[in-house]
Amino acid sequence: MARSWFKGLLVCSLLTGCGQSAAEPASEPNTITVTGEATVQVAPDKATLQMGVEHQADTVAAAQKQADQVVARILKLTDRLDVDRDHVKTTGLNIRPEYTWLGEPRRRELQGYVVIRQITVQVDDLSRLGDLMAGAVEAGVNQVQPPVFDHSERQKLEREVLASAAKDAEAQAKVLADALGVTLSGPRSVTTGSSPSPQPMPQMVMRMSAESADAAAGYETGRIAIRATVNAQFLVD
Repeated sequence: MARSWFKGLLVCSLLTGCGQSAAEPASEPNTITVTGEATVQVAPDKATLQMGVEHQADTVAAAQKQADQVVARILKLTDRLDVDRDHVKTTGLNIRPEYTWLGEPRRRELQGYVVIRQITVQVDDLSRLGDLMAGAVEAGVNQVQPPVFDHSERQKLEREVLASAAKDAEAQAKVLADALGVTLSGPRSVTTGSSPSPQPMPQMVMRMSAESADAAAGYETGRIAIRATVNAQFLVD
């Protein structure tokens, strides 16, 4: 009886194996893969300016007082330029001791304390940007980063560019399908590339005219580029 059970199991295993080997793997569909791209260049209508105030004194309180005085002058400047207080941030604060190394035996000696205040200003009227930068330096700011230009309708522009990139991908796929003599079907998969965040404009684009009597009016903001990519895979018959 045991031998009969073993023979039945062996037959069942062989039949199962034969069934698996006879099954053909599912074939992959024929596809065309393309990458669509689109870019739009627009004039910026706003900018973000990051500035720093750094002062050193014998005590933290003295150094912070000097930095706070500069910040107060910056706030007066932004008020005079009609910059909304909600667009001015002065929360950044860094304090560090300053040492110097002496000779033999080598040891370090405390020279004082450095206080750094960070100021971020968003400017919605670019005609005031030059006055803001020049006035900030006069007020005592000793660190100024290149402005980061942007557009107030970036999200809308990004969607429009994304749609153009999708149309570009479809047009490329149609060209390839016609050239290969196949019929283009619907998309099998679509992925999008992220639009890069606004970056500081190159120094050569944001330049000041040395010949201008009013240097603050000599800034040229140039244009910003908003890009999108679409990776699409289309089915073909």
